[in-house]
Amino acid sequence: MNRLFLIAVCCLFLGTTAYSQLGNQNTYLLRNLDNYSSYSAIWGYVAPNGREYAILGTNTGTSFVDITDSANIHQVDFVSGVNSSWREMKTYSHYAYVVSEGTNSGLQIMDLQYLPDSVSLVNTWFYSGYTKTHSISQSGPYLYLNGGNASPNGGVAVVSVVNPTAPVKLGQWTTEYVHDCRVLNDTIWTANVYSGRMSIINAANKSSLQFVDNWQAYNTQVVSTHNAAITDDRSHIFTTNEISSPPGRLYAYDIQDLDNITRVSEWQPTGITSSIVHNVEIYGKYAVLAHYSSGIRIVNISNPAAPVEAAWYDTYPSSNSASFNGCWGVYVFPTGKIVGSDISNGLFVIKTTFSMRDCEGFTNTAFPPTFYELDYSGTQYWSRQNVSAYGTGSGSAKFDFFNAPAGTTQSIFTNCAPTKAGTYLTFDEAYAPYSASFPGPDSLYVESSTNGGVSFTILAALAGLHPSGGELNTAPATASAFTPNSSHWRSKIYSLPVGTNKVRLRARSGFANNLYIDNICIQPLASPVVNTAGLMNQGMFINSSPYWRLEDTVSFYLRKNLAPYILVDSARSVISGSPFMNNVLFNRALTGNYYLAVKHRNSIETWSSVPISYTRGGTFSKNFIDPGASYGDNMVQLIQTENWRGIFSGDVNQDGTVDASDVSIIDNDAANFAGGYIVTDLTGDNFVDGSDFAFADNNASNFIAAVKPPGANLIPPTIQSDQAPPVFENEMQRQKYEEGKREAAEQKVVAQPKKQTYKEYLEMKRNENMNKSLK
Repeated sequence: MNRLFLIAVCCLFLGTTAYSQLGNQNTYLLRNLDNYSSYSAIWGYVAPNGREYAILGTNTGTSFVDITDSANIHQVDFVSGVNSSWREMKTYSHYAYVVSEGTNSGLQIMDLQYLPDSVSLVNTWFYSGYTKTHSISQSGPYLYLNGGNASPNGGVAVVSVVNPTAPVKLGQWTTEYVHDCRVLNDTIWTANVYSGRMSIINAANKSSLQFVDNWQAYNTQVVSTHNAAITDDRSHIFTTNEISSPPGRLYAYDIQDLDNITRVSEWQPTGITSSIVHNVEIYGKYAVLAHYSSGIRIVNISNPAAPVEAAWYDTYPSSNSASFNGCWGVYVFPTGKIVGSDISNGLFVIKTTFSMRDCEGFTNTAFPPTFYELDYSGTQYWSRQNVSAYGTGSGSAKFDFFNAPAGTTQSIFTNCAPTKAGTYLTFDEAYAPYSASFPGPDSLYVESSTNGGVSFTILAALAGLHPSGGELNTAPATASAFTPNSSHWRSKIYSLPVGTNKVRLRARSGFANNLYIDNICIQPLASPVVNTAGLMNQGMFINSSPYWRLEDTVSFYLRKNLAPYILVDSARSVISGSPFMNNVLFNRALTGNYYLAVKHRNSIETWSSVPISYTRGGTFSKNFIDPGASYGDNMVQLIQTENWRGIFSGDVNQDGTVDASDVSIIDNDAANFAGGYIVTDLTGDNFVDGSDFAFADNNASNFIAAVKPPGANLIPPTIQSDQAPPVFENEMQRQKYEEGKREAAEQKVVAQPKKQTYKEYLEMKRNENMNKSLK
């Protein structure tokens, strides 16, 4: 037994040592600066001009480092402070607020507006009894001073910086010593280091803080609730436990029910059980940790109950011991740069090899956006545009097929953390073909790689075809350069192979028309599950199971809940033994609110009365049989003794109305004794006869038509422009422009043939019968 224990210990020691020699994972170093003897916390500041600055605490003051240019990361100024191994900071407006545990350190206020030229200390602020602070938090124009003597018992004090250089102390909470806190709106979450508790404080009145509740985050025998961070959806809080024995871990708590806060997971670095966690920050689906001797750790917390380490950079490679050495703090910039402060090794500026953002909406004017790159030669035809998908947001990416010579191939791509099962690529796209003289096809290849781009797998090849029918097509053909409106967008979704670490959209020009891309997302999604819909049909109704004379096929459509109600997904199901179809499966739709529309081959299209809430991976049940279930209550009562509703029969040509044209088609088939599975057989008895005619005749006389939300039938026109480019790059561009003008000039508004009314149809039939009787 002792021998086995010795072998186990040796294996554990060797495993940890081997791991520490494996190097860093999915990160790379941009710069390490080590100009001072020791370091503490770190924060970041992005100037109005977009330049990025790391604010680094040292034992003698605060260092300001310009990290904008990865090749020229350098200190731009330094502000002295009292000598202390502990210094923390936050920013508001163009000011940095720096605190320390050093004697008489107060609150230093530094003006950053003149960066990169200089930083000026404009005030060191004190109030009665206050001389030092352990840590500082910020939310809006308020600072929260934690620990030290900012408030009695080392609680938390609220300070207004509405006037940024002249703070005003407001309220305080003094029940426990507060090591750190997080603030969301008017709620303070305090980390009470000595009790192991987290407390919830109502700060709606900043001058009178009110205790709400607390919970025991850690065992009272081993306490050290150090700091915490809250997920973007505010469903979970992650806390750090800064102790050496046993080494502190990262813990996740479900806080959706404040009366039942539950720990859902705990986490340690891959292969390391000795290192101590220090601070945690959350950026989207990632928790970024300063983990003392194991450095900077990046953890995917999209499932808080099962955190997965995505990357790391060891700032203290000499040891993974349970010591208070190594990385103190971390901060992530919008450009994806991560800065970390190591107590003895200084500032580290790193980046991940993958995007830490789930989605890219092209809201920033910089192009390509952070974490994205272009692959091209010669003229760049990818660009950022201000139009956005469905008219929401503020930008998109465009590939200029209109001007790119045929055969031009250019790509936009991004790296990602190796994907797990159930991860999808989704994006929105808009495309209109050009004239027949320049038919393309334009092509977009959706590709993924599991080896960093050495080779790619084609997930889809989308072609833009004239005049319609291509998978890329979302709008009618146009005789000028295409710019989409809100109705021209469609969504795409593709399952990514496990282990995908790079995604590429490769455009190949056919010299036709423009393509727009928006909302590119790489994200885990639940697998779709089947849903239930109840439906009856007027013509095929029978008053016993399955309530349809013919167990027929029905189509269902999910449409966006705002005009023009763009189609998102569709499903088909067959009535089988019951009016409730239990296998309505939408493969493409994401979680959202949608109108549910139903179509049957010879019935009136019918929409749900209100949008339904659809959750991907969850189920819904929509019963169209109940009164009021359809938009405009546009269904027929099937029998007098029940309130059952059915969809109107008779729209055999599927133009949205039951009228003379439908009645005429049925009448003709009945006269010719047509039978079988044909659209004019409204009753489902495999014959076209008077019973079918009667349903259509009655509905036509009552002017039955589809009823949809306002705007559902409107198709906004494609934007046309006949402005010539200032310079034609080549003869093909000139010819294309001239051809577009010619086609636009030839386009005429063709008068639609006048549709026969039902009254006119009856008059026609009466005259036919009279003529027959006279012969």
